[in-house]
Amino acid sequence: MTGSVGSVGSVGSVGSVGSNLPPLPPLPPLPPLPLPPSPPVPQSPSPPCPPSP
Repeated sequence: MTGSVGSVGSVGSVGSVGSNLPPLPPLPPLPPLPLPPSPPVPQSPSPPCPPSP
């Protein structure tokens, strides 16, 4: 999903239409950001299921 964010940068070239600057080239797709490993969630022991009557 992060790769699609790079395509949003092409919208910035629209602002250059009013100026004398040439349109900006499309930005290359950004690589996925390395997410830090989530800390292990301490799972509480589930209580024993009561015997069905």
